[in-house]
Amino acid sequence: MTVHVKEPLERLSQEAPRQLGAPADLWRRGRRRQVRHWLAGAGALVVLAGLGGVAAGPVLAPDGVDVASTAATELRLPDVFRQPGEWEPAFDGPPGPLVAVGSGVRGGLLNPRNAWWAVSGTTGESRFLDLPDAVVDSEAEPTLSEDGRLLAYWYTGATIDEPIVQGDLDPAVGVAVLDLVTGDVQRWDAESPYGLMTSGLVWAGDVLWWVGGDFATGGTEDERGGMSSARLVVRTWDPTSDERRTREGVGVSMHASGSAPGGALVPGRDGSLRLLVADEVVGRIWLDQDLLFQDSTTPALSPSGLLAGVLHEDPSVYDDAPHPVLAGEVDADTGAVRTSPVGGALARSVLGWRGPTEVVVDEIATSDGTQRVIAQVVDIGSGDLVETLAEFDGNVPDSFASRVWSADVVEAPDPPFAPDHRLVGLALAGAVLLLVRAGLAVRRRRDRP
Repeated sequence: MTVHVKEPLERLSQEAPRQLGAPADLWRRGRRRQVRHWLAGAGALVVLAGLGGVAAGPVLAPDGVDVASTAATELRLPDVFRQPGEWEPAFDGPPGPLVAVGSGVRGGLLNPRNAWWAVSGTTGESRFLDLPDAVVDSEAEPTLSEDGRLLAYWYTGATIDEPIVQGDLDPAVGVAVLDLVTGDVQRWDAESPYGLMTSGLVWAGDVLWWVGGDFATGGTEDERGGMSSARLVVRTWDPTSDERRTREGVGVSMHASGSAPGGALVPGRDGSLRLLVADEVVGRIWLDQDLLFQDSTTPALSPSGLLAGVLHEDPSVYDDAPHPVLAGEVDADTGAVRTSPVGGALARSVLGWRGPTEVVVDEIATSDGTQRVIAQVVDIGSGDLVETLAEFDGNVPDSFASRVWSADVVEAPDPPFAPDHRLVGLALAGAVLLLVRAGLAVRRRRDRP
């Protein structure tokens, strides 16, 4: 053995530990150390992925949307009403006038959540809508004014006593009106002890009609058998003057509403349709015998007094199938209307009026084996299809600004790049760990003698 080899071996022998223990103990200690290293690495990966997911939001957020600076901006009808993807951003500040509001799902680092989304009335951009303290539920849909500037919605907050809610929903405690141009929010707190049963919001011009009622306790939850009741009350609210009224003896329902010039159509309790303008019921429309409208297929009244709707042949059956489109002229004196089929036109619902004799309906179209919902214009005189205005990509919105159907059509912008933030965070974490491992490997190689 040469001197160059002998001396390093003797030095290593002197520095070696004298009590190593049994080989089995060494093996167990080594395995435990390896497991600790793996757990530390996995924990670091999770932490880095979470931090990366949080950082991905502002990094990947698209540029801000150009919104209207004045209320006089005219609405534009986008050729696509697109539901945003889960990871797309919300409007940054007041979005300006909107043409549609709908419900969707928004992504989260741990769990997705239900959220409201909207379509800009100036750019056609679709984004999520952050409404202060909003209740997000299918029974608490928001509603847009006809010009798209005001949005009414149910809001949540603290109740006087333990709230009565279904599942993990937040209790509704009042109604809010958001000015979409200025961002100002007005609220009507119902001072409900247990929360409100929500039963509809309807704009009649500049006045909001809303129906809700305090939940009655009716004993314990076991005694109620999971059921709750409420005495519904009709109220009107003019946000401009802040005049608020409780309307006794007004036999209307707000569970469905149709558009009318400067007002709205709602079902009456006597089988008629009531015409609301501002804070008054100004007329009744008496429908033909056997003519019924579904909740989701509300009628629309034109400026010239033409009524269009969708026939529901069997009120005991609800389906999503197309039904015959009907139209007729309302008698100005009696309110009676005799409707007749519009050619062979079939539709799921009537959306509004585009011209004196042109009604907008939605229908399901099939192309290359794929079904999509589209908005079409039908001439009620001839029954001919005039044009296809727009299509719906995702859920059909719950509320529209009724003036949008007579607006000019614009091309909706393409969706922004918005990947899953969790995957982006995981990729960033993996890249960081690979760089760390590579750096350690280079350092160990340099430290070798």
